Amino acid sequence: MEEETQSKNKLMNRDFVLLWQGTAVSTIGNVLYSIAIGIWVYNATGSTALMGVMSSFTYLIAFLLGPFAGVLTDRLNRRNILVVADAVRGVLMLGIAWFAFQNTLAVWQVLLVAFLAAVCNVFFTPASSTIAVQLVKSADLMRAQSMMQGTTSLIGLIGNAVSGFLIVVFGVPLMVMLNGISFLLSAVTEWFIRVPRQSGEGEKLSVKLVFEDFRLGLQYLKSKPGILQAFAAAFLMNLCAAGFGAVVYPWTQAKGMNVAEYGLFLGVESGASVVATLLLSAVRISPKYRYRIMAVNIVLSLACSITTMLLHGFLPCTVSNALSAFTNVTFNMVMSSALILMIDEQHRGKALGILTAITEGGVAGSMLLYGALSEIWGVQAVALAGAVLTVLPLILLLKNNPLRKALSEELKA
Repeated sequence: MEEETQSKNKLMNRDFVLLWQGTAVSTIGNVLYSIAIGIWVYNATGSTALMGVMSSFTYLIAFLLGPFAGVLTDRLNRRNILVVADAVRGVLMLGIAWFAFQNTLAVWQVLLVAFLAAVCNVFFTPASSTIAVQLVKSADLMRAQSMMQGTTSLIGLIGNAVSGFLIVVFGVPLMVMLNGISFLLSAVTEWFIRVPRQSGEGEKLSVKLVFEDFRLGLQYLKSKPGILQAFAAAFLMNLCAAGFGAVVYPWTQAKGMNVAEYGLFLGVESGASVVATLLLSAVRISPKYRYRIMAVNIVLSLACSITTMLLHGFLPCTVSNALSAFTNVTFNMVMSSALILMIDEQHRGKALGILTAITEGGVAGSMLLYGALSEIWGVQAVALAGAVLTVLPLILLLKNNPLRKALSEELKA
């Protein structure tokens, strides 16, 4: 126990580094896989609706199972959850790679694996989030999150930039195989993380207990002014805009970009996210400025997003989208680190599960809508309409005075 306490006093302690490293390794393969399999599905079917369905699985499952996964996270060994989730995803991806190498891969197989991988992810996410909070001091949480997010964005920068070239040279099967290997390596790394035991862990589980914990989680959130309202606004913002990620490949084609430029478009976006997270990890922001910084950045992000939808061509779209990504990451990191600390440790798993379900439900619905509506009105019109409609929930978020007060008080604590 004393060793764990001394380790926690340092941001770059052994257990945090293992968690950070494991996340980074699995992200490498995931970036290459998501681009490769998205292009494969679109080329095989030409359907934006099907791309929307596949992209929505992760978020739809999070919406349906997220609250209960959060409850289980409070009761089960969270390190084991990470290991099992990554190991299962690794085996699934290697299975897809096998069929791809044999030229027998079918769309239904891709959709089935996407569904099963989404189930794994819905347990992995709350476990990873609650572990990270316990491995560093509260004062270092935003820096720790920024470092993890920055690493993910840096990997995305490199992966997206070279993905088009790698797919042309090596093909989809190898990209999928690398993703499977990365998940298995991540599972091995995560096995060695020492996670402090939490209250309630190891207690006997039952269906009644799971639903009772879910009810208590809802009651707890109702007692926290501003949090539910903030996530309701986030749900609406995701519903309006997040579906763009499901149709970004055909959107770039409509904007006159080729496959290589599509990869660079995503790579520059990731690069902007890297810069934002590096700045946040290196600079301590005074509590009295954090809400102001959050508000300014979300407004700028929306303005840049709308501008991106109106432009045409690789360079102007890429620059405007990068600015949108930079400001969006800044907003999210400042807000999310404060919200996590506002939730008491014994309630974090179930509370984050419920809150994640709210926001992920918006993403799932958005991806389904973008995919279906793009086949009717065209991807450019739908993307522009979604960006403009995001103005409405943004106003709700900025007018949330209880949230503003709660964030300021928590950050000063």
